[in-house]
Order: sequence, then structure tokens, then C-alpha cells
Amino acid sequence: NDEIIHKFYTESVVENLSKEDAQDRGINLFEMIRLERDRVIVEKEDITEAFLIGGPKEAYETLKPLLQSYAAVGHAGNSAGCAHYASMIQRAIEFGVSQPYAEAAEMLRVVTNFVNQDFGRIMNNWNNGDLLPSYVLEISGKIYYKRDDLTPNGHIVNHMVDCVDLKDSDTWAAIEATKLGVPVPTLNAALEARYFSVMKDDRVEASSILKSPTDTPVIFKDQAVDDLQKAIYCTIITAYAEGISIL
Repeated sequence: NDEIIHKFYTESVVENLSKEDAQDRGINLFEMIRLERDRVIVEKEDITEAFLIGGPKEAYETLKPLLQSYAAVGHAGNSAGCAHYASMIQRAIEFGVSQPYAEAAEMLRVVTNFVNQDFGRIMNNWNNGDLLPSYVLEISGKIYYKRDDLTPNGHIVNHMVDCVDLKDSDTWAAIEATKLGVPVPTLNAALEARYFSVMKDDRVEASSILKSPTDTPVIFKDQAVDDLQKAIYCTIITAYAEGISIL
């Protein structure tokens, strides 16, 4: 229930119910977070679901064989609320991983005059390399090739509104890091970029007043692509390290 969860992200309704009513009766309660199947590495082709589960370890081991017949499962911790907590951190890390791809594409667009097909090719090459293979990069490469079906004007990426649907839950990891005194500059920078994206009207107005430089430096395009790949790799390592530090 979003209204209940919104009260405070670390408050688990299931965990509270477990402590107040279920444990004394020998009943184990779990929270199960459904994960997107295409973002989970599994060994069996017939696996159709994936869950992150919070709850007592011994009871989880009993439940695990039943779920593994059709789902990939992971145990987040002995508290039911661990599942939502781990999901919160995963979401923050995903923002930190996604943001440098967007910034790299913008830098290449401005400095090298690359077009959509160039971005698609570069991201496909990165995804097939040793440093950056990932689901996020795979779909990012594909979207730059996709033509717009509704108009005859170019690619669908050119018709997307550069404004995300910001949710309260997007801020939870940053709030938790502040509470714990854990520095997470990479994750915070990615979150602040999402704040800026929501300020669409302000950005449009500001762009009519504040002009960006028109002179661009002379660079070696292949070198720029290679340097950005390595920079993104470092950023991803940092994003994961910061997320794990919160845990």
C-alpha cells in the first residue's frame, strides 16, 4: 500500500505485524519484491519470475525450493523489511549507473557532432566489450536505432520529453545515507539530475538567457569514446560502492 509505505520508508508493515501478532503463534511472514526478469541473471531458461525476499532465514530455506521451481530468488535479510530496503538501494544504484550514459551521449553530441546511429553503435560496442556489459546499456543502444513510427521525423529518442516521473521513493536512499552519515556523492548527483529534468519549464527559460559556448575543442573522436568508456566504468564502480556503504 503506497500510502502506508509513504509514512516512512524503513517502516515495514509486514515486519510490524510479524512482531506484534505472528511470531508468538509460530507464523513466519515475508515481504517479497518482484524483480524485472530481464534484469536478473538466471541459469535456467524456464525461470519466469524473480523475487527478493525478506524474512526469517530458516523459514526462507523452507520456502525456497517451492519458489525455485519457477523463479529466481534471493534472501535480503532476516527482517521482512530487508526486501524493500535492498530494493531501495538497488534503485539508487541503477540511477547512478544510468546517469553517466546520458551525460556521455550529450558530451559526444556537443563535441563530436555524433548522431543517433553513432550513439547506438558506440553503446553496442561497449556492451559487447569487457568493461560495461549490462542490461541498461543494451536497451540504451537499441533505443538510438529505433525510428519513430508516428511521424516521419527521425528517431523516437528525438521525440522523448527529457523529464522523468520523479517519485518520493527515489529520494529514500539519499535520506538514509544522510541519516547514517554515509557520503554518496555519485548517487546524489544522479538524483539531482532527475530533479533538474523535472524542472523542464525553468530549463527552457534559462536556455534562452544563458548561452552555452559555441567553440568546441579539437579532439580525436575515437580517443574521446575510449576515455568516456573508462570514466563510466569508474562511475559505475563508485555507484555500487556507495550503495553498498549504505547497507
